[in-house]
Amino acid sequence: MVDGVWSGGTHVCWGTDNREAPVRLCNASSPASRNFELKALDGTANPYLALAGVLGVGHVGIREGRALGVRDCGEGKSAAEMGKEGREALGIRERMPLSLEEARKRFREDGVVRGIFGEGFAERYLSVNKVGSFLSV
Repeated sequence: MVDGVWSGGTHVCWGTDNREAPVRLCNASSPASRNFELKALDGTANPYLALAGVLGVGHVGIREGRALGVRDCGEGKSAAEMGKEGREALGIRERMPLSLEEARKRFREDGVVRGIFGEGFAERYLSVNKVGSFLSV
């Protein structure tokens, strides 16, 4: 993922009709046709696992009454273009993993996400997709 090419960008945020947000709310003014786009996935992601993770953490947030800490980025600038002060004003404080190893580390350390998938699955998943494990055939 990179910033500035309508790929969703690298900052953890969402935005109404913002093509540079990893989660984009489309047609917000039309309840019958509004939908969300998940733009932070690429061809190497398993879409079923990614969607299960997004729905799972959303369910945890609702069940536990957690407040959404990041405000709507809207149709304006991308998070990358806002600068640090602009991002801070909207509660954007985190970037997505920029490497496979960083993504694996976050998955390993995130108790909520591991709880969604279960410890057994999490351990097997991490053992199967080790960096370089598929290269040493």
